[in-house]
Amino acid sequence: MLRIVRAADWRPAPWKNGGGVTHEIAVEPAGASMDDLAWRLSAARVERAGPFSRFAGIDRTLCVLEGERLRLEGPAFGAVTLTLASAPFSFTGDALVVATIVGGSILDFNVMSRRGAVGHQVEKRVLAEPLALPARRDTCAIVCTTGRAEVGSADGRHALGHYDTLLLGDEAATLSPMGGPVGLILVWIAGA
Repeated sequence: MLRIVRAADWRPAPWKNGGGVTHEIAVEPAGASMDDLAWRLSAARVERAGPFSRFAGIDRTLCVLEGERLRLEGPAFGAVTLTLASAPFSFTGDALVVATIVGGSILDFNVMSRRGAVGHQVEKRVLAEPLALPARRDTCAIVCTTGRAEVGSADGRHALGHYDTLLLGDEAATLSPMGGPVGLILVWIAGA
């Protein structure tokens, strides 16, 4: 399975707490709600301070895609400030978390997975030379955050632009930079 979700095709969905809008990139199973999803990839514009929605039984990881700083505070981890340069930050969706933004709105990238059924890992990487992606039983999602990349597979060649997302499962592929280094977020979803 190889699928590309273009940034133009992100689907808006209201936040659980009513304080904003999330743009759903992909969800498994297709069409699942927060009550029955196995995993979800999304991006949200955060424009004001406030509490995060709580999701029992869900593990989360956040990265900042745009904006200056997002500060998260919660009794489970204290205080953490996320920037464009920060490593992905993981926490439990059950936790009480309050967000504060510094320097204007931010756009975050969010991975959610159902604890005990599916797990995920998130990493940031700069692609400067071709990267071979072997066929896997698990799902790999790759978000192009800066620059452009080309995906080559048995399905042909496809370009990835700004915020386009490659979903790759049981098919091998090669990812190559186009015209210079490419910023990526890689998500490995086990048990999907």
